[in-house]
Amino acid sequence: DINITGWKLISVEGNQTFNFPNGFTLKAGQTVQIVSGSKASEGAGILVWTKSNIWNNSGDKADLYDTNGKLISSK
Repeated sequence: DINITGWKLISVEGNQTFNFPNGFTLKAGQTVQIVSGSKASEGAGILVWTKSNIWNNSGDKADLYDTNGKLISSK
């Protein structure tokens, strides 16, 4: 398990930033989806970024940074 409070997910295409909420812990072996858009809703393993459209449908890249600004993942 890892507490990722304060980590940032950045939409590279538009440079928008999602900040993981306080106390958010990603359990070992689990995943989390960060969703946006007018029909976005939270659920098990799903966090809502915003009701605005963020992701580019043609494959917007995202970068994940820890609280020290270290790039953890780029997809």
